[in-house]
Amino acid sequence: MTDKLRATRQLASIQEAEERGFPVAADHQLIYIVSSLCGGTGAGMFLDVAHRVRQEVGSNASIVGIFLMPSTFESEIRSDLQRRRIQANAYAALKELNHFHENQDFKALYPSEKTPMPTTKYRALDRIFLVERTNADGRTLSSKKQAEQMIAHLIHLMSMSHLNQRILGLDVNVTEERTAEVADSHQRYLSYSAFSTSALVMPQKALWRYFASVASYWAIEALLTGEGGGEDSVESQLWTEYLTLRDELKAEFTRYQMTAVDLKALAEDVAQNEGRWLGFAAIVSDEMRSLLPTYGLQGLRYILHRLALDEDSAELVRDDLAHPRQSPFEEVSEVKRAGLVKQLFTSATELAEIETARQKWLMFQSRLDAWQATLGALRALVRDWERQLDRVEEDLREARDAAMRHTAEAAERVHPLRRQGDDDTNSYYDLETGAVNEEMLSTYIQVTSALLDKPVSEADGAVTRWRLLLGALCDFVFASLTPENTRADTSVSAGALRSVLEQRFAEDPDLAILRQELADAFDLRNVVQTQEDGDHRPANYRVSQLFKRMAPHLSVDGDTYPYTEANEEHIRVVATPSALEEEVNAAFRQAMRGYDDFEWVPTGDANRIDACHIVHGLPLVQLRSMPDLYRHYAGGEFDRRTLHVQADWADFAEVYIPAAGADVLRELGPGQARASRRRSPGNGPIA
Repeated sequence: MTDKLRATRQLASIQEAEERGFPVAADHQLIYIVSSLCGGTGAGMFLDVAHRVRQEVGSNASIVGIFLMPSTFESEIRSDLQRRRIQANAYAALKELNHFHENQDFKALYPSEKTPMPTTKYRALDRIFLVERTNADGRTLSSKKQAEQMIAHLIHLMSMSHLNQRILGLDVNVTEERTAEVADSHQRYLSYSAFSTSALVMPQKALWRYFASVASYWAIEALLTGEGGGEDSVESQLWTEYLTLRDELKAEFTRYQMTAVDLKALAEDVAQNEGRWLGFAAIVSDEMRSLLPTYGLQGLRYILHRLALDEDSAELVRDDLAHPRQSPFEEVSEVKRAGLVKQLFTSATELAEIETARQKWLMFQSRLDAWQATLGALRALVRDWERQLDRVEEDLREARDAAMRHTAEAAERVHPLRRQGDDDTNSYYDLETGAVNEEMLSTYIQVTSALLDKPVSEADGAVTRWRLLLGALCDFVFASLTPENTRADTSVSAGALRSVLEQRFAEDPDLAILRQELADAFDLRNVVQTQEDGDHRPANYRVSQLFKRMAPHLSVDGDTYPYTEANEEHIRVVATPSALEEEVNAAFRQAMRGYDDFEWVPTGDANRIDACHIVHGLPLVQLRSMPDLYRHYAGGEFDRRTLHVQADWADFAEVYIPAAGADVLRELGPGQARASRRRSPGNGPIA
């Protein structure tokens, strides 16, 4: 513990905190001690810890004690005996806490120390927060975990949030005002405090996860069925694309049909799948890649099917590549050499013409053989493409189903009360409400769709963000689709596509800017406005939920004992995107109306509103839970002396006056009562 405290004053630690953006008061420390008062390790040693820490840090630190009352353990109690015991323990702990807070006479000699501690009298705790399960408005926490989360939220707000300087500044002012007002040395400070925290968050990370899941689903659908486009039907467009591919293949063959040597070399390359044949394969591959974003695997299957037709296919039409009319050379009728007898009666000129015609026919035959070999190789290539296409299509259908599940799961994460506490959401504490519900996700998708359809630049013909994103996914799928990819373990999964998508958003500046645009279009203020305009709900639908949780979690019963709220000091702050006078969103301003007792602290963060309500000066004697605590402590079921850390501490002054004693004191009158009763610590003179 000593090493940890000293480390907070090291230059390296201070510099690290400042590098993370936290203001550091190097000459002053803020220390929190969190424990329950219900028995066990925490209740047995919190006083030792507090005084040991104070001994180490002296007066150059503010030590805040936050203690859970028995009611926060209600959901974990397993028997009535356990309930009665922890209530008795809590009263004993409060009795000890109050005594040493007022008297500063705590002494302890530990084996590791040479002299009793503390050596100098200090009040161990500057602030004492008590946390009950039920707040002043009767709203109840569901579990101890929620109480712990609320405490963590308070520590975060007071220590390292945008609100911390304002909260601590107001807290110092409150302390000074009380010190000036206290005249009776036995009154000390109004020591007991309560709080409540909550937040309204824009779950940008959860929304981005939802968007990524939806975008993955859109991309898989596009890869399967295509997006089409243009005025003509998809089939008509695909037929045009097929004819273009046919002509390119014919033109490629024409390059090698001029000489017998070229034709022979082409035939050899086709047989070996190398050299000149690679040009034909590249034409098919390039066409498949160019068609994939627009027509998907469905369009590729149509083109491949037409290429696979042979001369005997019933579907063959005269414009198909395999039709005889589409040969990239003219047909030549067969010409035979004249016999020896006929040659004797034929002129030399005519014989030369016959030989020329025969050579043309032989060249035709060579071309025809080479063309038939090329068509056969193309059909074999197409069959390989179709096998790969079948495999990838099956993978994509499974990926589409998985993407649908991921989208549903992502939608659940956006739920206002769903907390993950991980990188997928902005919500960490149980008493937070998300600003977006599932009903608004359709609006969110409309906004994202519009942003995706924006061109990446203002230049004519600039590609849209969606086409840029889809192109990256097509490259990934196409790598698995090509026949050259023979790896058996290659598969196209929803997770793999999602990874490609997110990598593209991270690395491509034209896509990375979309995330910020989306956050700007869907911040807290715009969501409040959308809920008002679209869902026909009041503008403060979410904001009201935030402020309804702002009653401190410590109830005081003013009817059981004379009490005035004039001694209470309240700190109410709310972190808002901008200052009240600078807020331009009328709907958001309207939503915040009615909560004027909360001071706006502008943070510039449009994705989170934190609210904190702290009340100081609560009378310990009038806590609503105090009668039950005292009854089990003083009822005789448990030996009082065993409930205290040290047996003689049972003789400390009581912190609760039973109802009968209070009635007697009322009959004596205020002047006589002041001399004959023990005052509630930190509550001032009781009228």
